[in-house]
Amino acid sequence: MSINYVVIAMVLTIISLLVVGCTQDTLAPNAMKAQEIQTKNETVMKAAPSAQECEELEEMSMETIEKEGKTAAWKECEEQEREAAMEDPSQDSKESEQHEESDEGVEENAQPAMRAKNYYRYDETHFRQSLADGKIVFLNFYANWCPSCKKDQPKIFEFFNQLDDPNVVGYEVHYNDDETIDEDKEAAKKYRIAYQHTTVILNPQGSIVKKTLEGFNSEEIIQAISEAKQ
Repeated sequence: MSINYVVIAMVLTIISLLVVGCTQDTLAPNAMKAQEIQTKNETVMKAAPSAQECEELEEMSMETIEKEGKTAAWKECEEQEREAAMEDPSQDSKESEQHEESDEGVEENAQPAMRAKNYYRYDETHFRQSLADGKIVFLNFYANWCPSCKKDQPKIFEFFNQLDDPNVVGYEVHYNDDETIDEDKEAAKKYRIAYQHTTVILNPQGSIVKKTLEGFNSEEIIQAISEAKQ
């Protein structure tokens, strides 16, 4: 009788060892696959785009970037620029000082800081009044660390300085930089802005006529303004 118990115990032990072995054989490939995926992800994360690659991406349109599957690299370049600007804010400080000098005397008329003719630093009250007055509104979501934003800014200034239309008003809305305030965030949320250097054009009813991530193009903006008047 005792011999039978010993035999049964041995059989159970052998079965247990076989089950454990099979389980390990099953789990091992899965563990190796998971490790391989993790290694690939770490490699991709470490392979940050070079300065030259970032410069090339700056020259591309968002449509091309998305088509070539370079959105992640573009985001990484934008993040690198943002971090660099935060570490060395001297250039942004100079730009802010220049804006302050050019804005002297504007506050006396209870107006927001003026960037160019009929182009202002975003102010919600002024923005609402512009819509109430039946004006077409141009919004440019700008970050002071963003190369594309800085590249477009002088073009926007020149556009508004040359635009002879009092029924069009523009606003520079800061996005994801050290000058962004709650009003800016609310505007970005309202118009579902996901990236800086996004341009939005509204008709007098406040509806979006054009929304684009592309670089500033005066001809396209004039066309959108014409559509907003219809």
